[in-house]
Amino acid sequence: MKNSIFKYKSIPKLTSTILVISILLLFGCSSDDDNANDNAINVEDLIVLTLDENPSAGDSIGIINASSNSVITFSIAEQVFANAVLVNPNTGELTVGNASFFDFETNPSIQGVVEISNGAQTVSSDWRIDLNNKDDIAFSLTESKQEYIDAEAGEWIEITETEYDRLNQVLQGVLKSGFYMDEVTFTPSMNGVFTLANLDESRSSENLMPNNSLVFAFKYFAVETEINSDRHRVKQSSISNSTGFENIGNPLPPHAKSIGAACFVLKGSEDVITSDQGFLGFQKSSGSTMGIATTNGVLLFGLGETSDFNMESNGSSALYEGLSTTLRQWD
Repeated sequence: MKNSIFKYKSIPKLTSTILVISILLLFGCSSDDDNANDNAINVEDLIVLTLDENPSAGDSIGIINASSNSVITFSIAEQVFANAVLVNPNTGELTVGNASFFDFETNPSIQGVVEISNGAQTVSSDWRIDLNNKDDIAFSLTESKQEYIDAEAGEWIEITETEYDRLNQVLQGVLKSGFYMDEVTFTPSMNGVFTLANLDESRSSENLMPNNSLVFAFKYFAVETEINSDRHRVKQSSISNSTGFENIGNPLPPHAKSIGAACFVLKGSEDVITSDQGFLGFQKSSGSTMGIATTNGVLLFGLGETSDFNMESNGSSALYEGLSTTLRQWD
């Protein structure tokens, strides 16, 4: 038999060993890569959610949409405002923590970082909650809320003194103007129509509103029992506390009050904005009386519906007060 043209050539032992190891490593790496892919966490780099401002603690904001072939858990890694947002570790649902941070005028958006882990790996994702600007006056009202919502722009709505105080607490940048004290000696005002403003050098800072101020609430000490006149008017001037007064909104609505605060809020305050320092005034209707405090003040007034005052009463201050702000926080 002739010799075959094919000749067997043995592979050295060292070379075959290297070959086997290389094959094992190749398959081993492929297996690790497959496991890594199986454990991948899928989540967006930036999660953007929206929410109306002024929520309540515990309100749901939204879900962190993340997935993996393994069970995942969620945690807040960081956030701009401590405890503003909470996360359910099992579902990824974000909820309101400290609701005081959810105010559009001060924080139009709230941001942070969430960590998602499946045991094998952990990834981070940024989140941002954009707040929808809402009417803070409507939010602050309780008994009078529906009447306020139904009112037309420029209308004054009678509210409770508790609601008035809440407006002062909830809205941002609120300044009180005028002079008002519950515990004070007073005398009833004259019975006719007259327009007035306080001039009191010792309390001048209380009577001045800064440039671009908007008056949105008002109260005065009512002595009468029932007022049906349409000549009760809230006024302001950007010139001085003795001249240049103009109406803010419509007349005050008919209301009944005896010996106490008659309180009101304005729907859609925007027409009369101070163009310099602002001074608050009040026009009292005929057939009604208001409280005049016997203090070391000076009361400026004019008879009838007037914008300029030509009379004064020393040792007197009219009991009225307005809330204003330079930051519009309503519809």
